[in-house]
Amino acid sequence: IQTVSPFARALSDNPRSAVKVYAVDPGLVRAVSPSSATDIGQRLECVVYAELRRRTKVARPGAVALYRTQNAHEVDFIVGDALSQEGLALYQVSQSLAEKTVQKRELRALAEAMQEKSLDRATVITLNEEESIAIQLQDGRRASIQLVPAWKWCLMPAAATAAAGM
Repeated sequence: IQTVSPFARALSDNPRSAVKVYAVDPGLVRAVSPSSATDIGQRLECVVYAELRRRTKVARPGAVALYRTQNAHEVDFIVGDALSQEGLALYQVSQSLAEKTVQKRELRALAEAMQEKSLDRATVITLNEEESIAIQLQDGRRASIQLVPAWKWCLMPAAATAAAGM
């Protein structure tokens, strides 16, 4: 397993900070899990985390982190340099955004994080949905959120996803 800490300047982990835990192999977790419930969203998040780690393998620890906005809304992953507090890309992972309450929650967190980190693009990785959503941030800037199916995102070269903000 691997842990993901909040995007912070601290050089060491704060034991009071909430961390997320991801399995290196989501298939193994499914095989040994006592639960009969299928949590596709959590497994999808594990896959995305593993791929982000693979793509940022030369970066220092903390290059992939979770991000909480000033209003305590959570973005699943921010890729960047925690020491300089520079965020380069934001990723939200959701099985689907078809349900309006889920869509509102996920997009609100991304819009707040984009505002705070001065980013104009973010990505939501889903099972099947693909769309580009134009939004206006609180400071008046135009921004876009890309919905990308996980299979497609995983097959994109790392350089292409970075250039496209995905």
